[in-house]
Formats: sequence, structure tokens, C-alpha cells
Amino acid sequence: MLKSSLFAIFLAASAATPLLAEDWTGFYAGGQIGHLNFKDKTYPSKGVVLPGTTLYQGSGGQLGAFAGYTHDFGQFVVGGEVALNFSSLKPDFAVLPGVSSGRTVKQTTEMKLRVGFDGGAVLPYVVAGQAWQSIGVATGATQNYRGMSYGVGVDYKVTSNIVAGAEFDWYKLKNTAPLSDLKTDSSVLNLRLSYRF
Repeated sequence: MLKSSLFAIFLAASAATPLLAEDWTGFYAGGQIGHLNFKDKTYPSKGVVLPGTTLYQGSGGQLGAFAGYTHDFGQFVVGGEVALNFSSLKPDFAVLPGVSSGRTVKQTTEMKLRVGFDGGAVLPYVVAGQAWQSIGVATGATQNYRGMSYGVGVDYKVTSNIVAGAEFDWYKLKNTAPLSDLKTDSSVLNLRLSYRF
């Protein structure tokens, strides 16, 4: 459903916009609002109890900010971006829906590369990079996760400086504690608005 929504946004923007020359070179910054789907699992190869099984899951909103730089090479646009997202999502036990696990997804940080196609005012792109996630537990401690993030997105120039867009990302992260066998397998759809300098 989320992927279908993003594809529909891209098709609508592409159909409405002629391929006029646009320069996507420069710095940009903005904010985003998204819907996060979260799962916490055991490693398939390491889990002591029910390896590969989802232990906690849930979905909810998140807010974030991002900044980056892109360079327009003509047909392709290449750049990098840093994003910081905040959430208060409290996943339930997977086997007991509606019963809180006592865990809270607090923050997700991303550093990613972007490669896109210059379609004039429309810029479809792919992203890949590193992500870090902080999860609070019932004891009050914080568990940290780290791993890969990747996704697809599309930007549309409303004006020469204002850009609206959407991005769908996947997170494949592992708990950084040496003896932990937990990993997260999550996805998020963000609606974005930014200013290009």
C-alpha cells in the first residue's frame, strides 16, 4: 500500500510536468512527516528462542528534519543527505496485540547517498546509506541499533526554491550490544517539504 502510494505520486507528478530544463545543484534543507512500520526480531542464525521470529511490532507517526547537497550532471543528479527523525512509537508484543512491550522507538538518524534522474521539475531517485536507531526499554535504558537503509523517492519543484516530495525507506538494523541477538526490520513513508538555497 505504501509503495503503491509513492508510485502514484511519481506518476501524477510526471504526467503534470513537461521535461523543462531545471538545475538541481545546491544545498537544501527541510522537514518531513512519516508513518513508521516497526518490527524487532531475533537473528535467524543466532536467536536462542524462536530464531527469526518477530518479538515486537507496531506502527505510528514520526517527525523529522533533513539537509543535503546535490549536483546536477545533466541527466543524473548525485548527492548526499543527513536526516534526523523523532518518534514515540510504542510497539506491542507480536504474540499479544494490544499489550505494550514497554519499548519506545525514539530516534532514527540517517546518512545516505542519493542518485536521481533529472526529469525537469520532477526528480525520481534512489537512496542508500547508514542508519542508527535508539529504542527505550521498560527499565529506562536505551538500546542502540545500527545498519543499512535504502529507499526510493521523488521530488517536485513547486517553485525554483520550494520542493515537495515523498520517500519510502527500509531499515535493516542490528542491536549494537555484543551479546544481543535482536534486529529491526522497518519501513517508513515520509512526505517532505524543503527549501533549496
